[in-house]
Amino acid sequence: MKVHEDRRPTGPAATYVYKCDKHPLVQSSHNGFCPQCGVAFKPEQVWVRPTNRPRKDRSRLRLRIAATATAILATVLVVQFQTDAISSQVAMEWIEMLLATLVCFGSAWPFHLRAVGAAGRGRFDMATLASLGLIAPYAAGILAVLAPGILPSTFRHDAAGIAFYFGTASFAATLVLLGEVLEGRVRSESAMARHGYLDNPSPSRESGRTPLGRLAGHLMDFFAPAVLVAAVATVAFWGFAGSVPRASLVLLHGLALLLVACPCAFGLAAPLSLIFAIRRAAASGVLFKDAEAIEGMNRIDTLAIGKSDTLAMGRPDLATVVAVPAFDEETVLRYAASLETGVRHPLAFAIVRAAKARGVATVAATDLELVAACGVRGSVDGRAVAVGNLSMMVHHDPESGALGQQAETLRSAGETAVYVSLDGHPIGLLSFRDRFRENAMAEIRALKHEGLRIVLLSGDSRTTAMAVAKRFELDDAIPEIPAGGKMAVLASIQEQGHRVAMVGHGQDDDEALGQADLGIEIGGTFDAQRPGARISLLDGDFGGIVKARAIARATLRNIRQNLFMAFGGSALGVVAASGIPHPFFGFSLSPEGAAIALFSLTLLVAANAIRSPR
Repeated sequence: MKVHEDRRPTGPAATYVYKCDKHPLVQSSHNGFCPQCGVAFKPEQVWVRPTNRPRKDRSRLRLRIAATATAILATVLVVQFQTDAISSQVAMEWIEMLLATLVCFGSAWPFHLRAVGAAGRGRFDMATLASLGLIAPYAAGILAVLAPGILPSTFRHDAAGIAFYFGTASFAATLVLLGEVLEGRVRSESAMARHGYLDNPSPSRESGRTPLGRLAGHLMDFFAPAVLVAAVATVAFWGFAGSVPRASLVLLHGLALLLVACPCAFGLAAPLSLIFAIRRAAASGVLFKDAEAIEGMNRIDTLAIGKSDTLAMGRPDLATVVAVPAFDEETVLRYAASLETGVRHPLAFAIVRAAKARGVATVAATDLELVAACGVRGSVDGRAVAVGNLSMMVHHDPESGALGQQAETLRSAGETAVYVSLDGHPIGLLSFRDRFRENAMAEIRALKHEGLRIVLLSGDSRTTAMAVAKRFELDDAIPEIPAGGKMAVLASIQEQGHRVAMVGHGQDDDEALGQADLGIEIGGTFDAQRPGARISLLDGDFGGIVKARAIARATLRNIRQNLFMAFGGSALGVVAASGIPHPFFGFSLSPEGAAIALFSLTLLVAANAIRSPR
C-alpha cells in the first residue's frame, strides 16, 4: 500500500492505521485481522510522523500469484488431455497438485486463518465458506492422487476428474482473492477515479460500514451458519438414510454443497459495481471520495446551498449607486473603489469594474482592514472610509432613514446592498445584482423532484435571501449567517432529524462541509489539508449534483441486485446440492454441476455490475 508524503515543508505525512469495520475501537498499526471477529482490517489514512509506516498490503501480490498459477494449471490440463502416456499423466497430476497447493494455501491462506479464528469464537462468516469451498475440492483431489483407495469407486476418477478438483479449487480461490482486492481498491479513497486528477490524498473519516455494507454483513452472518447446518444435515441424511453406496452419496452431496456455497459471487457483488460507478462518475466530472459517499448521496433528504457558484455564477455586477444629498454618485463610487482596489472579493471586483467603466479615478488606500462577513475599512485621502453592512457604520444607523428604505427596496428585488461611510457617517449605498446560471432553475426542480429539501444558507439580509429563495422556489432560506456560522446552522438542521448535504467551495466552507452528513465541493479535488468534502464536482457545475444523485441511486440499485443474485443463487444451489429435489424431480446437483453453477453465478454478477450505472 503506497504511503503518500505530505507536501508541506514541515509537519506530518499521510500514513495508515488499520481498523475493524464491526469493531471501530479495535485498531492496529499494521495490516491483519480483528481479534474479536476475524474480519480483515481496513486502512484509514491519518497524519503521523513519516517514520511510522505500515507494512505493505500483500493482497494484490497474492492475487497475482494465484492468477498466474491458475493459468499455468489450465495450460497443464490442456497438455494432459493430449497426452496418453501413463508416466506423463502421473507427472501432470503432481504438477496440478503443487499448483493447486500454491493457490489454495500459498495465496488464500488469510481466508483459512480467518475461518479458524472465527470458528474459535463460535462464529461462521464469509471466510468460513470461502475456506471450506476451497478445501473441499482440493482435499478430494489430494485423496485421488495420494490415496485413491480411500475414495469410493465412483470417485476414483481418471485424470479428467483429478484435474476438475484442482482446477475448481484454484479458480475459486482466485475469484475470492479478486473480490478481496477489489474491495480494497474501493476502500482506498477511490484511487482509481482520482488518478490523474490530484496528487494529494485526503484523510478519511472514521472507517465504518455503510448501512448497505451492514446489510450484506448481516446476510452473510445468517447465510454462513445456515450453509454449515445444511451441510451437516445433508451428510447425516445421506450417510444414514441414503441408499447404498452411502459413502459416495455423502461425498457427492457434501462436496457439491460446499462448492456451490463458496462466496465468489458475493465477494464481487459490491466492489465491482462501485469501481465501475466511480470511474463513470469521474468521466462525467463527479468524483466520489469513497463508497460511503455514494451511499450517503442516496440517503440525504436536505441539500444546503449557498448562492455563489450554485445559483449564481459568482460574478455579481454593480447595479445601483445611491448617494445622500450632500454627495454625488461619482464621489461615493470613488471612495468605495479606492478602498476596494486590491481586495479579492466578488463585490470588490464589481465595484472596481464599475468605477473603470464610468471613468472614475481612484487613489491608493491605506490602513486597509478586512472584517470577515462584514466589509472593509481603511483610509482614503486621509479620511476613514468603510464599505459593508450595517455593523460597519459607526456613528449613524442608516436603516432608519431614507437610505435604509432604498436599501430595503433593492433587497426585495434580490439585490445585495452595502453601505459606504465617510468618517463614520453613511454617504451612500451600493447594490449588486447576481448573474444567475441559466440552468439553475431546472437543476433545482430536478433535485426537488428527487425528494430533496433545498435550503439556502446566506450571509445576505433576510429580505435579499428570501427574495432569492422565492425566485428559485427553494424550501427555506437562512439569512445573515456570520463568518464561521454555517456549522451551527447545519447542526441545528441535523438535530431536527434531517440528513444534510452541503454544497460549498473555498477554504471558508471546509468546516461546514465536515459538519454536514455529506460535503460536496464545487470545482475542487479532495485536498489533503481540506478533508471536509466527500464529493467533488470537477467542472464547477452545480448540475453535477443531479448526476451524482442519479449515479448513486443506480449504483445502490445495482449492488442490491447483485447481492440478491449472489445470495439467492447460492441458496438455490445449496438446496439442489443437498439432494432435496431428488425424491420429487429425480435431480440433484453434482460437484461438476455445482462448479458450473458457481462460476456462472459469478459471471452473472460481474456482468450486471459492469452494466451499471447507465
